[in-house]
Parts: sequence; structure tokens; C-alpha cells
Amino acid sequence: MEINKYIRELLYRHECVIVPGLGAFITHAQPAVLDEASNTIQPASKKIAFNGKLQQNDALLIHHVAQRESCNYTDAEQKVRQFVQNAKRLLDSSGIMIFPEIGRLALDQEGKINFSPAHNTNYLASSFGLKAVHWHKTYADDAISATLEKLVEAPPTINRRRSLATKMALNAAAAIIIISLMVNGIYIEPLSLNHFNILPIGSSSNVAAPPTTPSRKPIIEKVAAPSPQPKQQILPVSTMEPPRSADKVGKKGYYIVVASFDKEKKALDYMKKKGLNAQANLLDSGTGRYRVAIFAGTSVDNAIGSLKEYQQSLRPDAWLLEQR
Repeated sequence: MEINKYIRELLYRHECVIVPGLGAFITHAQPAVLDEASNTIQPASKKIAFNGKLQQNDALLIHHVAQRESCNYTDAEQKVRQFVQNAKRLLDSSGIMIFPEIGRLALDQEGKINFSPAHNTNYLASSFGLKAVHWHKTYADDAISATLEKLVEAPPTINRRRSLATKMALNAAAAIIIISLMVNGIYIEPLSLNHFNILPIGSSSNVAAPPTTPSRKPIIEKVAAPSPQPKQQILPVSTMEPPRSADKVGKKGYYIVVASFDKEKKALDYMKKKGLNAQANLLDSGTGRYRVAIFAGTSVDNAIGSLKEYQQSLRPDAWLLEQR
């Protein structure tokens, strides 16, 4: 069936493909795997899972079907609905539904759907066309591994004579450097072993000589405290917008519907409670329902991306409405 083909096409480009009324196929990226048992390197891939609770229509599959079939949204939705009905009928009769190159759905004894993914297709686009690579282990690999293990396990040996000779050489080098500086007329102030100042002898600069007198008391500059400023009264600013009346026809594009009510006052109270007065629109469906909808632009791809964000942050059952 063509719907299977369209699902596979979307799995290459999206991490979640929802089949409305049936469930969602979710992909997870997996790194490359080194299988030492079979001496093969498997390329990076996508692991497919199935979630039967995600059945809300996000319009991704239906829009793709409409584009590939060159039909309108309503006809594409009917084709997907027919596909789901046939799939459920097949599950009820035989207990198994196979999606070619995707996986298999099967009913257990409790009537729950279990999914077994297929392993013959890699849906990671960056690994498209890559196959497993076989490599042959040689004796040199074993020898190198054994040598490294010996080096790691062997405790380090310390040659005390060599360490003492190195220390004496460093001390001699330091003495030579100090004598050379003194011969060239440079004074070294003995503050500490790790820090010294270098001052030229007979310099006419205003640099003070090394201190020979007892340490002086530090000079503390007294700064007057700033005069207290009168406190300013902060007045609360209202950011609430006045309630709006319902629009029977919104501007063309895609809307994310987060709630629907049978009375306009309930919808306005919901918008006020959720702080949606600034961004949401109140649409009159014409059938007695008032929809709280957020305009998501005229691009279906951007609208779908915004829909997923609102499903995670505001309402998991939010859905997409196309206003023509």
C-alpha cells in the first residue's frame, strides 16, 4: 500500500511520524557499533520504536500524502483514515500487521500492541548507502595489546642517582644565571625563592631601594558614605489586554488550536487564565464552538514545528487548523 511508502519517506527526514488513529513511529539516532564477535563495524543508524498513545493528527503524514498524490487535504485525510481502518481490521483478525521495511505490529494476549522493528533499512540520512565493514584481526594486534598491558601494569622505577645528578645540574645552572646578572650590574632583591625584582644599580628613576626599615602601617583612605537616596515608589503596571470578540473568519494560514469551548465567555476566561490574550485568536467555528487558536504562519513546515512546541509546553492534544 502507498501509505507505507510515504511513512518510510518521512522517517528519513523526521524523528516522529504519527499515523492518526493508530500510533506514532519514533526514531532514535544510534552511534556506529564495533562487533568484535563478527569482526564488523556497523555504521550509525536510526532505531525505530512505536508509541500507540500518540494518535493525535499533526497533519505531517496527511500533507505529505496530499503532495505525493496531487490531491487536496480532505481526500488525503480520507485515504489515511481508510488505511488505519484496514490495519486495525487486520490486527483484529490475524493479530499481525506488517509495515514493509519498518517493522511488525502484533497483539499480545492482553490485547496490547507490540512492535518489532525491521533491521534491513537504515533511516539515518547521513549513513545512506553505507554498509557494514569487515575487518580481520592479526597477530600484530595481539602483540601490541600485550605490550600495552605490560606497560600499564609495570610500576615505574626511580633512579635516585640520576635524580640527584639532575637536581645538582639545575642548581648549578641557577647559580650561573645569578652570577651573570650580578656581573652585568643588576640587583636581585631576595624576597622569596619563587619571586624576585630586578633593579638596575645607579638608576636615576624614582624607584625606591630595597626596604631596610620596619614595615609601615598601611594607609587607609577614608571615603565618605554616599547620602541615602529617597526610595522611588514602584507602581504596578497592568499588562492585561481587554477581551476580544470572536472572529468568524481569521486570516489565511495555519492556526494551532489549544482549546475549544461551547461558550465565548469560557474561551475568554481560558485565554486570560493562560495569559494568551496577546498572542491567541478567538475563532468562531460556525458550529457553536469557540476555538482558542494561535496563528503559526503560512508555511506548513514552520506550523508543524510550532505545533510540537505547544504540545510539549501547553497542551499535549493541541492540533493544527488550516484557514483558507
